[in-house]
Parts: sequence; C-alpha cells; structure tokens
Amino acid sequence: DVVTPNSYVFDVFRVAGGKVHTHCHHGPVSDEVASNARDLKPFPPAAAGTDPTPEQAYMAPFRDVPPRAGSRNPRDIANERLAGTAPDILETTWRYSRQPGPGSEMQMTGKPLTDAAPRRYTRLHLFDTAGARVFRADAICYQWDYKYVCQMVRKDGGDKEIESAFVALHEPYVAEPYVAERRSAPIENNDADARRAVAVEVKLKSGRADLLFADGAPDKARAVRAAFLGAEPVRVAGEFAF
Repeated sequence: DVVTPNSYVFDVFRVAGGKVHTHCHHGPVSDEVASNARDLKPFPPAAAGTDPTPEQAYMAPFRDVPPRAGSRNPRDIANERLAGTAPDILETTWRYSRQPGPGSEMQMTGKPLTDAAPRRYTRLHLFDTAGARVFRADAICYQWDYKYVCQMVRKDGGDKEIESAFVALHEPYVAEPYVAERRSAPIENNDADARRAVAVEVKLKSGRADLLFADGAPDKARAVRAAFLGAEPVRVAGEFAF
C-alpha cells in the first residue's frame, strides 16, 4: 500500500540526439500552480501578420479559446501562457481543483469534500535544469469544459547535438509536503552522454534519508558521494539502486 507521507516516484527520462530536448509534464486539474522558476512572465503569441519566433511557434498550439454558449466554466477557458528560466532544481506544485467537474479533487477521490478537509497536491522536482527555458500553458478540453496546466522545460544546444538525462521526483501529498531536502549526488568519473549515471539524495521530514540511483551503463562500477549517508562514497554497479 502507498502511504502519502513517505511515498514518491523517482523518474529518469533519457534523450540522445537532436539540438533541443524538452521535458513535458502536466499535473492534475488544478486551481493553483506555484513554481520557483525565475522571471516567469506572460508569454504573448506573435502579433497578427508577423513571423513567430521559434519559441512562439512552439507555444502556438496553446491557443485562447473564447467562451462558448452553455459552457459550465466559461471563465476558465482562457489560456495562460508563461515563460521563465529554471534554477538548478525546478520545483512546481499543482493544487487539485475543488470546482465540480472532470478531474477535480472530489471526482478523483470519489467522495464529497468540505472546506475543512485538507487540500491535495502534486509536486514535481526536476533536477539539473539551471538556465533551461520553462514554458507553462493550458491544455483545454473543448468537450468537457476543463483545462490542466502543462509545463515544458527545454534545453537548447544551439547548433550542437546534445544528450540529456532528465531526473525528477514526483511528490504527491496532502496538506503539507513530506520531502525536507533533495539534491543531486555527485558521481565520480561519470559519463557525459544520455546513458550516464544519475543519483539523487532525499531527506524526508520523518528523518529518513534515501539515495536513488539509475545508470544506463549498469556494467560500470560507480562511486556516489552521498552526504546524507556519510562521508565515504557509496559504490554501486547496476541499472537501479536504492
């Protein structure tokens, strides 16, 4: 059984080839989204009759949708497009909506909720993102009159091919988050390609300390510097370790 005060998901998404890599994620149907992205500001589309920039062309599918007759939530159909810059660890939190409708907190839990009931959240921790562009916009469902917030984090290699390993923690929680600290753990003599080893240290508010490890080259022995677990490096060879 999953107990929310101590259960999270460790996710590694590897990409090789191409000059722009994008990590895409959307949370639940929400009424509030908070992020530590820097300079997160409205991102306007290209003006009529002008050529869009590459970023505007990427965001073009996220269009404004005018309210239609009979819509249950006409005020929610506007599309909020934002852009900013990621810090080293990008943290984004979605709060489940309590407005009646598809994907709401009440529909997902299958029970009525009062204002006194604690709110539910989904938090994404995305590691090693310093300087990446962060885009946020709404995916809108025309049929059922609801929307959810999408986040796209783009690493741009310019004229060069790049390789990426996007490392994330997915933290669902009720009322208060349970992850107290999290950080990337350095790995000695690591590779630089998409199959490189990755490691994350997590400390929970309960006091438990976790080390999470994944390697696309499991035959190689690695030494991980995990400060939460002590001064000596942790030595591991394998595809996954905990």
